[in-house]
Amino acid sequence: MNIDKKLLLTIILSMFVIISVSASYQIVLQSGHEGMPTNLRWHEKTHTIVSSGEDGRLIVTRPGDHKVLHRFRVTSDRIHDIELDPSNEKTAVITSNNGLYKVSVWDWSKEEKIFDYELESEPLFTSWSAKGRYLTIGNLGSPSVLVLEGRTGRRLSYLQRLPSLYNAGYIGSTETILMTYSVSGSIRYWDIRSSALKLSTETLANLQGIKVLQTDSKTTLFAYKDSTLYLVNRQTGAVLDQLEIPGMADVSIDEKNGELDALVVSLSGTTLHGYKVRNERFLPRDFGGNNLSSDATPLVVDPGLNPVKVLRKNGKTYLISRSGQLFTESLTGFSQIINDRLWIPDSMAFSDNSFYLSRGNKVLIFTSDFFRDSSKGNIEKLNDIKREEIFTGSLASETGIRVLPGEVILQWDISGDGDENGIRRIRLSDPDDELLFQKSGPFTKIDVLDDGRLLTVNRSGTVNIMNSLTGEIESSYSALGILDSAYSAEGDYLLAGRSSQGRAGTALEKIDVQTKESVPVPDKRFMIYSVVSGPSAIYSIGVERNAQGSSETSIVKHDIDNPENGRVISTVNGEDLDASILPDPSDRSTIFTSLGGTVRKISGNRKTVFQWDEEISCLALRADVLYGFDRDGALVLWNSLNGHPLIKVYFFDNGGWIAIPPDGTKLWSSPGAIDNVIIYRDGRVVDPSRVSQTLEDTDPYS
Repeated sequence: MNIDKKLLLTIILSMFVIISVSASYQIVLQSGHEGMPTNLRWHEKTHTIVSSGEDGRLIVTRPGDHKVLHRFRVTSDRIHDIELDPSNEKTAVITSNNGLYKVSVWDWSKEEKIFDYELESEPLFTSWSAKGRYLTIGNLGSPSVLVLEGRTGRRLSYLQRLPSLYNAGYIGSTETILMTYSVSGSIRYWDIRSSALKLSTETLANLQGIKVLQTDSKTTLFAYKDSTLYLVNRQTGAVLDQLEIPGMADVSIDEKNGELDALVVSLSGTTLHGYKVRNERFLPRDFGGNNLSSDATPLVVDPGLNPVKVLRKNGKTYLISRSGQLFTESLTGFSQIINDRLWIPDSMAFSDNSFYLSRGNKVLIFTSDFFRDSSKGNIEKLNDIKREEIFTGSLASETGIRVLPGEVILQWDISGDGDENGIRRIRLSDPDDELLFQKSGPFTKIDVLDDGRLLTVNRSGTVNIMNSLTGEIESSYSALGILDSAYSAEGDYLLAGRSSQGRAGTALEKIDVQTKESVPVPDKRFMIYSVVSGPSAIYSIGVERNAQGSSETSIVKHDIDNPENGRVISTVNGEDLDASILPDPSDRSTIFTSLGGTVRKISGNRKTVFQWDEEISCLALRADVLYGFDRDGALVLWNSLNGHPLIKVYFFDNGGWIAIPPDGTKLWSSPGAIDNVIIYRDGRVVDPSRVSQTLEDTDPYS
């Protein structure tokens, strides 16, 4: 194990980067999506890539200078598609929630929503006119084509009585004619104002991804069906050429020059197949060199990239990975466009005046009076902060952390991608003395029961009570489907939640620690995934079906002496499988929870909402401050008494960090960290070197 002896004596309010409070500042992280991307588009006017993801964000990247210009959340719902306004910095975002669909138009330069249009069914297509005057929507209802004013979203009385359903639409630069395509294979041309049919022809049925190539006479359509690409004359419907690419997972064509890339994923690996459209034919882009074949030579993609989308524009190929990172061609293959320096902690813990963050094999330790258990949340107390950096022997990408008395750290593997998946016991007084408890992991939970015992739960459904000094297992219980468990010291029993009700007809069971006897606890929920012990009760989160057949997720408070006696204290519609519970150790009637995506404090019948735009994945309480990790990678601090946010902090892999209050009127940063972001002030990019003052790091060991 290595320890970084460099203690960064940085002072948040007086020795960090200090910027004038007269303006509102906005941080744009140089980072990609958290999770799977859903769409990848090119905006020709601004030469930017616009992407959307399952994280609900739009990210605008300028690959020319390797910068993320905008990165913001537009929805918590599922994003189906995005369509860019060719003439303006706007995009239509198609989302759905509980069967209802919405087309929202956003101005990404201002990160503001312009308008919404709600639909009762999924739109068959969404398309901007060439100059952005109209936004057209293919509708399953009547009328079958909706024409909205692109600037305001006002519905126009055009094309009200078209006779069929349409799966694609295109309005060219004159903005007077709408071309439609139906799955039956019909191509129609309509006068937008009069609805008069101007031209009609037939072609192949069930085509997808229809694009009008902007080459030559603009009469050629590109489309695909399954793994076959097609070129079609859009005036006659004649098929000009076709090309089969088995295993095609995605395809992108540059409408201006006719170059395309097909992404192929197979058991043998991932490859790119490059073609160009010339004289109404598909030709390999390397045709005429050493390749005279009609098939492109596949370009093998490094399997570590794991690409899911491809984009071909202006002679360059871009890929976006399953983890949401953008890549482009380089001399050595594909290289990452954005140098993502964001460091997102997995877990946190407290001890005395220290605050611990863990991710992978790295532990950050911040020391300040602000973190004491008597803290009132006064930011001024951070003026004595120090930072220490520790590297452990863990090989896992995700780790948890707890702190024992005597400055002992416990770090364990959560992700399960390391070789050992154990628990490490580290004494800060002698960091090289790292003891590994090679117990069966990875672990979903480790709780400190007292000075000498731990409760562990692993993914295999095994619950252990373990000696925290030696790693010896004092009691163990294992059953198929156990998701979580909590220990009651008063009753010396475990309460375990399971993934299904099973033969017992309940997903909750009580286990006597001494005899291992298991007793079913009656509960209506068909799955219980979180069980947490508090000072006077045990709490559980689970999912059930209501009388209407819909899912509900609820928190139940169980009597500690008789867990069969429970009452529901909070319920949300749907299946929330990521919620957490945090009992207040100093108030027997209070808990904090992230159920439903919103942090709430529940104290008896009183519920206090903790305002925040991002969902929170983890909660911790220290004195009068509530801590949480949001989905954007930030550490968020609230006043635990009234729910008011205090500050959010981003961390970077080089040890730096940036903090900003909710109103954005101040910005604090450790030296050098400001280079990891783009800063906007009142909508304009700010040069950090002109608006900030940075002091050199203090290094007592240099």
